[in-house]
Amino acid sequence: MNLFWKLRDNLLLRLAKCVGALPTLALHLKIGSLNKKAGGRASSRAATIGQWGEEQAARFLEKHGFRIIERRARPSRRGELDLIATRDNALVFVEVKTRANEKFGSPISSVGRAKRHALNRAAIRWLRRARWPKLVCRFDVVEVVGAPSSKNPPIIRHTENAFPFEEAWRMR
Repeated sequence: MNLFWKLRDNLLLRLAKCVGALPTLALHLKIGSLNKKAGGRASSRAATIGQWGEEQAARFLEKHGFRIIERRARPSRRGELDLIATRDNALVFVEVKTRANEKFGSPISSVGRAKRHALNRAAIRWLRRARWPKLVCRFDVVEVVGAPSSKNPPIIRHTENAFPFEEAWRMR
């Protein structure tokens, strides 16, 4: 754990004890510090399921003739592309959506306008960095429904050309 987080949490625990704060506050602060990774980001069950889903999606795409060229690409601080793959002279930016179940709707339904805009921006930055390869580009979404702990294999659905590049980013 990062020294900064240790010092911060230790100070907050002492402060909570001095002012007679509820013991639950001190416990909450302690648990919060235990969930921090070295980079300062909290680890969670959702992140674990998401990484597992990306691995399942990559295997699925490779079985169907795709070649994965990059995983979790970060062309900028603000954007991330889950998978970048090629097949049949096409460059495919793949958004992977994983859910343990579909109680709250299908995974693809969470790819709304803001998410599509962020993916467009990240893809353009990646293309600029790659010096505009002469390939047809598209966005696909792979839905993974299941969990790593489940005995049943996950349900995987692949939507090709799920949404277009936004008008502002169209390549002429």
